[in-house]
Amino acid sequence: MNNVITESLNIDDILRLGFGESENVIRCVYKKVVNIKPYETETLEVEGSIKLDRNIDGYERLLIGASLEAQAEYTILANLLVKGMISEEEFMDRRKKIEKYIYQIKRKAISSSTYKSDNHI
Repeated sequence: MNNVITESLNIDDILRLGFGESENVIRCVYKKVVNIKPYETETLEVEGSIKLDRNIDGYERLLIGASLEAQAEYTILANLLVKGMISEEEFMDRRKKIEKYIYQIKRKAISSSTYKSDNHI
């Protein structure tokens, strides 16, 4: 018996996959190492997780995970801004990049046939 796969999977095929689970836990840990003095660093870490009581596909998992990551990174950025470790310009530049990142992921999710935009963001 020859089990040769003749078709390849693209990322859209992979993201449409569901695993049949009845609940999902998505966890995100965001770490940033910053220099506080020459040769001295500090590690800032924010962790978040969400538990869903329904099956989700890869598009929703991707969007939820990215949103958790964006919230964690923004928390650290705000902390650095308040401590005077980054400028207002650096803060706003990174904030815009985070917003663009989430927008692009949401657009991709919405363009999939399985994503329901009323579920979350």
